[in-house]
Amino acid sequence: TTAADRTDIASGTFNTCDWVIDANGKLTITKQEGMSSGMLGIVTVTNNVTTGLPWYDYLSQIKSVYIGENVMSSYNAANIFAKMPNVTTIDVSNLNVQFATDLGDMFSSDPKLTSIIGLGNWDLSKAERMSTMFSNDTLLSAVDGIGNWNMLNVTDIRSMFSSCKEINIKELSSWDTSNTVSYTHLTLPTILLV
Repeated sequence: TTAADRTDIASGTFNTCDWVIDANGKLTITKQEGMSSGMLGIVTVTNNVTTGLPWYDYLSQIKSVYIGENVMSSYNAANIFAKMPNVTTIDVSNLNVQFATDLGDMFSSDPKLTSIIGLGNWDLSKAERMSTMFSNDTLLSAVDGIGNWNMLNVTDIRSMFSSCKEINIKELSSWDTSNTVSYTHLTLPTILLV
């Protein structure tokens, strides 16, 4: 991994996407030039060791994230934006997650994260696992649009909002969680347990 521009912190590829962290700490992920779309790779965490994340060595330098147009996640979107200690905003307005079944830990353990933009645009009709998706995001307060999510196929929302102290979500009452079987440590709100 090297920097494309000498002022950039780092850049590279992630499956069929390009990524760059600029001098201001903004991680931008785009489809590769000449491609109609780009697909993110898969990140795995085994025994607390992360593999497959190309910007792993730069997590502490990332302050914001922007996803460009025509970028899609694979079936496994888990851990893609997790463990960034200094990120404050993540804009996923353009991220297509229609094929994702696993979104667990996607944004977890980002202690300075205050807002995630564009969540209301997501097609989650294939999603099954969303456990600990926002866990340990203690400053997260803006997740507008998640009331629009199709939760019908989701079976696991364990600890989805664990330790989210600033979040105020009233729109979750519209979620159909009739197929959800795992609620352990779901702290917000109890209305989900219908």
